[in-house]
Amino acid sequence: MNDYLWLSSPPCLVDQTIIGDMTPTSISEELPSIVHMQEDSEWHENALMPFLDQVLEERVDEIDILLNMLRSH
Repeated sequence: MNDYLWLSSPPCLVDQTIIGDMTPTSISEELPSIVHMQEDSEWHENALMPFLDQVLEERVDEIDILLNMLRSH
């Protein structure tokens, strides 16, 4: 992998199913330089945190449904 490919454009939002589209490869001895760069807080605030909030809300609703089912039996 060439580091310059990652650094040539700013991060962008993509469909989350892209995570499952990875091909195994050999393990590199050296980490790419992007690993050592500072995280973009805008991405964290505008993409990651809203996603985590959404997942939390969905899970809380699911737990409430299960609790109501258990209480009714």
